[in-house]
Amino acid sequence: MKIEKKDWDSDFFGFPIGHIQLDETAPPEKLLRDSDFELVYISTHRRTPKLTEKILNSCTYIDERCTYQKQVSQVSPSAVNVIDYHGSLTPEIRELALLSGVHSRFQKDPNLRPKYIELYTCWIEKSLTGEIADRVLLAYMDDVAVGLITLKKEMMQGQIGLIAVSPEHAGKGIGSELIRASDFWYNEHETHSAVVVTQQQNQAARRLYEKNGYELSSMDSIYHWCRND
Repeated sequence: MKIEKKDWDSDFFGFPIGHIQLDETAPPEKLLRDSDFELVYISTHRRTPKLTEKILNSCTYIDERCTYQKQVSQVSPSAVNVIDYHGSLTPEIRELALLSGVHSRFQKDPNLRPKYIELYTCWIEKSLTGEIADRVLLAYMDDVAVGLITLKKEMMQGQIGLIAVSPEHAGKGIGSELIRASDFWYNEHETHSAVVVTQQQNQAARRLYEKNGYELSSMDSIYHWCRND
């Protein structure tokens, strides 16, 4: 079993970060202590009492990571004013990007939280330049951006990166219109399936995905190990 280095995370946060996928037979503590990593993301498909006890000896439980998938169906264009945005980063777009990560492990873990704002600002900037996203779609009401979704196509599968709706416009169907707009874009680019990842406690996001045809395909327990904890 090997801890894989997360190059981008290590460079961004300024210290060595790794990731390991555990099975029930792998107590992690010695492996972690003997490594050169300051922080390790740990995920496991099976959160049995035996495995949980082993992990909790040296790690911090973060959340359950929920992966949703769907087969993309033919849809009509969104009824809300959703545009394919190619402009620069504005304060309102940045605020939407920050909202998309309020339930993320980068916000939950005190070791990562100091750079949470910088991280999501970087994420939306690189999405707008096309480095990590193929499209950025914005939903507008009264000439104000009130919703955001970023999309990427890998092979024949689409992936949602960031998605958010301003709190003032929650409950108005904007999230569903963003999903509809993403499906329309997937269809235009011959993308037949889509995936999105969220957190178990983010019930609003889960309801949104399930309402729009996504089904839960897997759930992983996420722990963080920090050398200084």
